Amino acid sequence: MTVGCQIRVTSQNDMLRLEAVANGPETATGTYRLDVLKQSPSGTSQNVQSGAFTLEAGRDAILTTVVLDGSARGHYRARLSLDTKEFGSVSCVSP
Repeated sequence: MTVGCQIRVTSQNDMLRLEAVANGPETATGTYRLDVLKQSPSGTSQNVQSGAFTLEAGRDAILTTVVLDGSARGHYRARLSLDTKEFGSVSCVSP
């Protein structure tokens, strides 16, 4: 058994929404860290968000959300890292 992670990306108007998502078949607790780096003609930004989470068995949990301007399309890199007491560590990236 393990915990899974995903970075969901959706476009909203002229913005890009990134949601850090955790899921798994069993209850888990731990910490997360989302690092987002954007480098585009409109500028450079770096965003780091972190915290604790509790995951319910079989349910997606949105841990945090970052909204970037539309110029970030194709010009960002996001990495989500999860560290759980029960299942160890996992990470995922976007794109």
